[in-house]
Amino acid sequence: MSDNDRSIVWAELMETISQEREPVNLLKADLRNVINAVDAWVSDNAISFNSSLPLPARSVLTSAQKARILSMVLKRRFLTGVGN
Repeated sequence: MSDNDRSIVWAELMETISQEREPVNLLKADLRNVINAVDAWVSDNAISFNSSLPLPARSVLTSAQKARILSMVLKRRFLTGVGN
């Protein structure tokens, strides 16, 4: 993502944390470093993720659809404690 896109995600994260009054023992700069690291990890592992999808889904689904599926699976894993 661009630096601007990372900033947008960072601001959204801070807003969500604030609205939910969720305690996070990190500085704002630390949260920004987390966003940067996650984005870098996604870039570094995009080919692996795509290769793990079965055919024909790998060829038929759009990048946005694949991202939505990944997001939904990650969210459910962490909400149910599977990813902890």
